[in-house]
Amino acid sequence: MKKILLILAFMLAFIPNVSAQTGQIGTGTATMTELPINSCFGYNYSQQIYTATEVTGAIGTSTLITKIRFFVSATAATQANYNQWVVYMGNTTQNDFATTTSWVPLANLSQVYSGTLPAMSDGTWIELPLATPFTWDGTSNIVVAVDENVANWSCTQSWGSYTAGTNRGMLYRNDTTNPAPATPPTATSRHNTIPRLQLVAFDPSPCTVAPPTGVTVSNLTATTATVSWNANSNATYQVRYRSLPAGTYTTVTIPALTNSYTIPGLTELGNYEVEVATICGGTQGGWSTAVPFTTPVISYCSSASTSVADGYITNVSVNATNSYAMSSNSGSSFYTDYSTDPTRLITFVKNSTGNTVSVTKTWPGTQWSFGTGVWIDYNRNGVFETTEQVFASPSNTTSPVVSPGFTIPAGVYNGTLATRMRVVIRESAAPTACGSFTWGEVEDYAVKFVDMQPCTTAPPTNISIGNITPTSATVSWLASTGATYVIRYRVGTTGAWTTVTLTAPPVNIYNIPGLSESTAYEVQVATICGGVTGAFSPSNTYNSCN
Repeated sequence: MKKILLILAFMLAFIPNVSAQTGQIGTGTATMTELPINSCFGYNYSQQIYTATEVTGAIGTSTLITKIRFFVSATAATQANYNQWVVYMGNTTQNDFATTTSWVPLANLSQVYSGTLPAMSDGTWIELPLATPFTWDGTSNIVVAVDENVANWSCTQSWGSYTAGTNRGMLYRNDTTNPAPATPPTATSRHNTIPRLQLVAFDPSPCTVAPPTGVTVSNLTATTATVSWNANSNATYQVRYRSLPAGTYTTVTIPALTNSYTIPGLTELGNYEVEVATICGGTQGGWSTAVPFTTPVISYCSSASTSVADGYITNVSVNATNSYAMSSNSGSSFYTDYSTDPTRLITFVKNSTGNTVSVTKTWPGTQWSFGTGVWIDYNRNGVFETTEQVFASPSNTTSPVVSPGFTIPAGVYNGTLATRMRVVIRESAAPTACGSFTWGEVEDYAVKFVDMQPCTTAPPTNISIGNITPTSATVSWLASTGATYVIRYRVGTTGAWTTVTLTAPPVNIYNIPGLSESTAYEVQVATICGGVTGAFSPSNTYNSCN
């Protein structure tokens, strides 16, 4: 019996498994628009050759490629016009494309991917998980062929590239003829520059419960981090992480043929550590050495105009339901960051409805049409997502433009830090949250989300005075559940008080009428809760306009 067990143990030790490695071919910041596809044409078929030396440098002796990635430098306006791809890969002894008909035959290629590309973002890698992993023979060059099949176009997508060598890439593109990979036509162009490429590949290695090697942390954002390691194909993994110095571990089970995990829900400038353990044959081994990391400050994409000669923003006003109003007057600027100005802080109540934003446009001369866009980073991940656009006004000469009422979702960021609101006007176009453009302006504001507080007789907080004219001013504050309010105001600090009780919604906003021009006033607010009136707030002072 002992002999049988020893033989079985010996055999199991040499069952081939796979350990993962991710590597990159090509470096630098160069870009190109022709390969792997040219988005300005309806149909594309391309091939690009990566040498055995380059592949070895990227993934060593790994042979089973499960994912490939192309670097997206800049996207075109309509990705749906160029995102239907079929991808082929093959081992080849061909070093380049000697002529415009020197395609690697389809018979020498294997289809590895077919479908709609994931949504692409500027400055990121687009990952294609291979439906059928590709086996590299370890000695040949690799050819990657891309067949793009949408009968439309959108200019201009650009890709990360590098200088590879003479005629290492080849492309056919046409608006009407969809080339067949089995019989591709004469190529439109050949290229010495080809796309930078990342490969995720696995190499045979015995399965053990030893902690994985190569545990690293990368792709750090304010709220996420990616941990990766050298993985075995027949193993699963446990990842555990915690805040330092002694937080509670969060443990996650990782499936086979996976060598990374993106940790969610982290805190900006937080200190953490992560460990990985191998599960082989149902047995979990020890944890790897802890890898510490710190999340960075949250950051946002840049956005700015290059000219305000045709028009710019002069006011942004936010009427937040059950909160105080914010009004921001400004002059012309390509981009202004008001997020550090406490007088322009916006506070929304979670789950509130009917919130609005208005944007006033001003023209130095001719009234050109401007589109308006407003985004709020609800989840505070540093990205203005499509679902976070709260206002989209088409290009027009209306001023101010006022958003429809919008709801603050229940699942917004739940912390105490400020997130961001971005306001963009752009001439004769629908604005986007990121990127530069010619005519218009961009402004950023800090935003906080709060829960509606229970009713007490304490004076309200965040009392704001805005929309000041020679004869009126608007007072607003953060409301409490079920409360009503008393507001009083007077000239200077010695005049007789005028007192108003607010019982009809909205109970936290009052427009003071009948003021005198160029006169100083003070205002106070008290809370009525359960029929009991509390003390008045400290005075807030303001001057009416002249």
